[in-house]
Amino acid sequence: MIVRNVKWSKSVRAITLSCTLAALILLVVAGVFAWQGDAEWADILALTGGLLAVTVIACFAYGPFTVSLSDRALTVKRGFGAKTFELGHIVDAGVYEPGNDYRVCGIGGLFGWVGHFRRSGFGSYFAYVGDFVQAFYIVLDSGKRYVLSCEGRDELLDRLLQNREPAGSVEEQV
Repeated sequence: MIVRNVKWSKSVRAITLSCTLAALILLVVAGVFAWQGDAEWADILALTGGLLAVTVIACFAYGPFTVSLSDRALTVKRGFGAKTFELGHIVDAGVYEPGNDYRVCGIGGLFGWVGHFRRSGFGSYFAYVGDFVQAFYIVLDSGKRYVLSCEGRDELLDRLLQNREPAGSVEEQV
């Protein structure tokens, strides 16, 4: 089994750190205002900090942290849970070259890029990416496309392509 960490780009680290700190600071300042008896500002800051904290937790839940490859499956470990792709369902894989990608729905930098994206020439895909420099794609037999990233992408991709190859092709068996 190969297990690789998802490395975050500088922008992902900056966005994640700033949003997390902002939520904590807002909640602490709300507590200070409440302690001083200023309920109006305490409520506003607590609501704002609480909403930001809920957003951070929700993004953490879907953010990719590790990618692992076993003899039977490719798995993305998220903050809460995992997404598993059976190797028998993967029909294509390769290095992903980002272009003019745009987010249709999802997270854009908080614990990674996660969600539905689209790129001309590649089509729609679901991303679990920490850094697009380390990205690779898989295509399932259902036609769904996923873009993932991890440290040691090339080694993992080579093993993935080896593991999904059948024992012998139809031409060899005839």
